[in-house]
Amino acid sequence: MILIPDQDCQVCCFADLDCDGSVGVKDLLILLGAWGPCPAPPAPCDADLDCDGTVGVLDLLILLGEWGPCGAPIATTPPQNIQDCMDRFSAESEDELALIKCLETVSQ
Repeated sequence: MILIPDQDCQVCCFADLDCDGSVGVKDLLILLGAWGPCPAPPAPCDADLDCDGTVGVLDLLILLGEWGPCGAPIATTPPQNIQDCMDRFSAESEDELALIKCLETVSQ
């Protein structure tokens, strides 16, 4: 079973899949439970943090990089445009591959 963040949740941050205000063990379990290809749209695939259509190693690394209490609340929705990608994955970050995949996703 894949858990999806509560639709009424107002304070989710990126990678906070259970929307409890921090990225932790529950989020890791949700990600591992969703491992593999995402279902066909419009089914949600919230654990696909790099938006490449598969929950895999890069998503795990992103989640681990976000581990701990959330900072400023941001939406966990997939990026809609290039600016969304730039906001999530800055060019100076260690995760350039995630930025590239995000940009490829929004340019399709």
